Amino acid sequence: MSRWCTCEWEPVTAHSTSGTKRLSGLELEGASSLTAGTVELRMVLTAWACLSSAFRLFQVSLLQTQLARERKCKQDYIECCAKTSQELSDLHRELSCSLAAVVREPEAAVLEAETRKLAQPL
Repeated sequence: MSRWCTCEWEPVTAHSTSGTKRLSGLELEGASSLTAGTVELRMVLTAWACLSSAFRLFQVSLLQTQLARERKCKQDYIECCAKTSQELSDLHRELSCSLAAVVREPEAAVLEAETRKLAQPL
């Protein structure tokens, strides 16, 4: 028996000696007026309900998996953006320091040294 459905299937007979019929584990008292077709229809409807329930659980499971994947992707993107932001901040600081050094001593040697220093990480 599945966890999402409590259906129990038993053979159904159209006639019973006690005047009682069984459907999905339930006694149907005074069910002599029920035809085999009615009983079969109820069994089909019960099976349909079980399948619908199973399908909804399957959909929920798929959506949970998709949500987990999207959260992971979002987290990876945020980490990548944070890393890029830090790299840009470091580069800005290096450029500012080099520019300040060249402004303090506007000589060709200082400009050349700062240019070499900045070109090394690239």
